[in-house]
Amino acid sequence: MAKSVVTAFLSALMLGLCAVRAQAQMIDGAHMATPVPDYAQSLIYGQTFSKSYRDRVSGKRGVAAQRKTAHGSVPPSYPRDDFRVSFAPEVSSAVRHDYIAAIARSTNPRVASELDNFYARNPVRSQFEIAIRPYGLRSDDLADIAAAHLVVMWMTANDAALPDVRQVRGVQAQVQRQMASSGAATPHADQRQRIAEALMYQTVTLIKVREQAQAERAVAQLASLADSAQATMARQDVDLRGMVLTDEGLVPRG
Repeated sequence: MAKSVVTAFLSALMLGLCAVRAQAQMIDGAHMATPVPDYAQSLIYGQTFSKSYRDRVSGKRGVAAQRKTAHGSVPPSYPRDDFRVSFAPEVSSAVRHDYIAAIARSTNPRVASELDNFYARNPVRSQFEIAIRPYGLRSDDLADIAAAHLVVMWMTANDAALPDVRQVRGVQAQVQRQMASSGAATPHADQRQRIAEALMYQTVTLIKVREQAQAERAVAQLASLADSAQATMARQDVDLRGMVLTDEGLVPRG
């Protein structure tokens, strides 16, 4: 019997999932579960990545102007510390509880329990830092966390290879500008931490599931992951497949 994608991922890290049915359930979107509220994602990604905004700009000034807008011609001024995330243990515990509860609702309590055990042994922040280290991003900076999340979602939706440092830095700059202009850079410290860690959980779980599907050459599962990522961000009016990753960040195709 074929090993589950999620089972393979967790067992490779000394934690196995026994239910073969978990594969289909997780691939169908449970790994996308996140307790980040819609308003927070809107502030983080906002009009910089909004399909409706890009369409309006394109209709008025053409693709070249849209690309310029995506790159951002006038970076706003902001204190870098506005993005800083502190990690209060009680808030971290609450975020993990919310994430696991979302997984339980999307799949079943057993899958959620196994994933909870994995993160108890492998703290999400340390796993996230492994992923972002090659790109010079920080795990205590909300803009960097959001940029990493967006890049991973784009890679998944487009079944793309790992980006280079310049491309990730381009997205980082876009997210910084968007957050500074929308006011997302300075929410209450507890809320900033909740948003940051929720994005970490979604990002890390998706990376691990996708890596295992790639290792097993599970074409159908990768396609399902891609559709889930596209649909998840589409709910925020972000068309991942309508953008290409460049040194300027994510810009419209065509």
